Amino acid sequence: MTIRKEQYYFRIIRLQQSLVEYIENEMKPANFEKRISKNMKNFVISFPITKEIDQKRIADFLSKNNIPDSQYGIFVTLTTNKDIDGLGFPTYVTKFHQLIGGNIDVSLLFSEI
Repeated sequence: MTIRKEQYYFRIIRLQQSLVEYIENEMKPANFEKRISKNMKNFVISFPITKEIDQKRIADFLSKNNIPDSQYGIFVTLTTNKDIDGLGFPTYVTKFHQLIGGNIDVSLLFSEI
């Protein structure tokens, strides 16, 4: 049986609490997750990238708050049981990245189950 699951997230690291609260309460992304950073001073937030998210609003938020592009981007996870596999990006994810810039980070998980 073939296992293959791709997930695409928007993620910001080293974000101050007031901005986390704004995203959580005003933008209200679905499946919003936050956790405290390793330095215990700020947060890491993420939420799935879907066709429904307001990409322009997120881009405006990043610009207005002068968040460096080194602190945000696309985070992708691929779970597979193939030893050779590839990763493709849906158009709505690539268009989002073209709009916001930032990093692309990938996590690969090999599973034999």
